[in-house]
Amino acid sequence: MKNILKMWTKSKNKHISPNEKVHLLPKTEQQEPKHTTLKKVIKGINNTVHSICKPKRKLQLNSDTNPEKWKSTDKMFKDLMANHQYYEVCVLICKLEDDEGGDGEELYQTLSQEMWKVVGKALAGDQRQNVRLQAIPQCIKWAKQTQSQKDPDWGPQEWSKKLEDLFDADIKETIPKFAPGTKDKNLEKYLKDLKCQISNIISKGQRFPEELTFTYLKCLHLCLLNELTSLAEQKLSYEEQVLLYKWTHDQHGELCKYLQGSGNFDHMLFEEWFFNNGNKIKSTGQELIQKALREILQQEIVWNSYPNTDIKCYFSNIQKELTVICEAVRDMSTTLVTNLNSIFWEDFLNFLTRYEDFLKNKIDKAEGMISGKGVEMGLRIVNNSHILRNTLLSIGNIQQESEIQRLVDQCENKGINIILSILGPEIKSAFKNYFRKSNLGYENVLMEYQKALRKQGIQNFKKFNTIIQHRITVLYIQSFFKNKSQNRVELFVQGSRKLKEFFAELVSVK
Repeated sequence: MKNILKMWTKSKNKHISPNEKVHLLPKTEQQEPKHTTLKKVIKGINNTVHSICKPKRKLQLNSDTNPEKWKSTDKMFKDLMANHQYYEVCVLICKLEDDEGGDGEELYQTLSQEMWKVVGKALAGDQRQNVRLQAIPQCIKWAKQTQSQKDPDWGPQEWSKKLEDLFDADIKETIPKFAPGTKDKNLEKYLKDLKCQISNIISKGQRFPEELTFTYLKCLHLCLLNELTSLAEQKLSYEEQVLLYKWTHDQHGELCKYLQGSGNFDHMLFEEWFFNNGNKIKSTGQELIQKALREILQQEIVWNSYPNTDIKCYFSNIQKELTVICEAVRDMSTTLVTNLNSIFWEDFLNFLTRYEDFLKNKIDKAEGMISGKGVEMGLRIVNNSHILRNTLLSIGNIQQESEIQRLVDQCENKGINIILSILGPEIKSAFKNYFRKSNLGYENVLMEYQKALRKQGIQNFKKFNTIIQHRITVLYIQSFFKNKSQNRVELFVQGSRKLKEFFAELVSVK
């Protein structure tokens, strides 16, 4: 080699003809034709490619090529493993790969098996492994930093995933499973047990080195997410959906506190969970609203068809149902409260429309009913309208308020018309007898009416009682003029005083 360089150096300034260049080549190349030379070049390229692509030889620490060197290296490897200096073992294997050009896969496997054995013992509760655990995060960090310089199938790049798999398996064994469909299914009890186990898992993870603690708690977070997703897919009631949402919100917040400083957890996964379950809460909430309103309306239809002594007012449950549904999520999300309110008022409008349609035929039917039953039915309708109006006033921020108010007014007017259509003939007859025979029978009619008012609980409904007072007063005056005579004026004054006394309490209530 030195001679060739020396020759090239001496002749570098001398002009050489093409023929002379040929003589400078070895004799074999001087005599070969061009196509033979091309074949040799191609053969050389193929050999080079083969040398690059062929599998690397395995590193053997007992090689015969340099016994003393490999003996020393073998001792160093064993000493480092015995002292649990895993990071130094990584560096040693990597250096051997670089120096010798071999493949250290088997040595990496020996190292990783030892590391996972230590992790397994630590997960089983062996606190003597804590010192040995210290080197494992360092090895994983080294593998992540080094993998870009290695082949795509380089073994240590899987260490991080293998560690997470070990943690996942341990956590899944600890987390209790929810058994759907069982008779003693109790979500609240299950979540209480789950919270207790999560606390135990966190305590175990906090005994690890900080980097491993982050990884362990990240695995816990993801395992919990999977379990909660499975739970949410069960057919849960509205109350259970709300309970699950609140519980998850609290536990997610607690785990996030432990994971502060760790950039390895995708919080958007839980954000998606909350979004999806918020939609499930709205869906089950709407089902609950529709079921409650449907049952209330059906009970009212049955009562109106066959008025009985049952004085339960089903409409009073409407505000209760809305309060229960919206208050359940009041502290969780203002968006959920707003959405549920919107759903409620939309369904409430449909409910009122159906109720108003049902009442259209009630006036004619009520006239053929027994007097007391017909009046009671009319009072019931008025009372329901009164309750609905008070519900609107107490809640506020009503969707489609003007349309709802219009329907409530229409329902109330139908009830008043039913009362007047039945009470009118009775009171007219009583007033006629009063002016003709000085018979105070109309007091009995008014007392029965007052009794019915109290039964329905609307004796304090001033607006309605004022309407009835006005209509009865008109009938009283009309009866007087139909039976007028000079000796009946005193009777008129006496009767007017009694009417005023009767309605005084009813119309003076605020």
